Amino acid sequence: MRIQTKMTAVFSGVIALLMLVAAMFGYYFFKQYLTEKIEEKMATSVIEQAKILDSNLLSKQKLLEISWYNLNQVMKNGQISADLLAGYKQADPELTDMYFGSVTGRFVDGSGWKPPADYDPRQRPWYKEAIEAGEITITAPYFDLVEKQMALAIAMPVRDENAKNLWCGGDRSAIGQATG
Repeated sequence: MRIQTKMTAVFSGVIALLMLVAAMFGYYFFKQYLTEKIEEKMATSVIEQAKILDSNLLSKQKLLEISWYNLNQVMKNGQISADLLAGYKQADPELTDMYFGSVTGRFVDGSGWKPPADYDPRQRPWYKEAIEAGEITITAPYFDLVEKQMALAIAMPVRDENAKNLWCGGDRSAIGQATG
């Protein structure tokens, strides 16, 4: 074999090796760059979505407060009926239900859902959390078996003029279609 052929083969091998090393470094650094950019974009998106969700939840809290005020104006003898609650779920397409549970265990639901005979609203997380906090609360998201989607409840204790708890009002809002 001639020396020129040997030298060409050696230089070709060295150049190929250098190109391979350069390609590997390029891949590594480009991958790092893309990963950082994707993570930044995702973090920004999560923050934006959290702000939207916060705003949405605040509007639902206000809707519950306004609804109770309006209901309080039209109620007779402290009685809440399903008919009074039924119209309020129409105010917001994400609002799937509005309901009240009393300190005596009575439950009134605006959607027409009839609870089982042993259902006690006072044992539900939305009721307990709102009564314990003494103010509007938002439950952790859960899968709603009635609506077949993820939901959360916003609840508030309702008191009479003597600051005695009478009811705990709540609404259930859809937070995303369940996939399965």
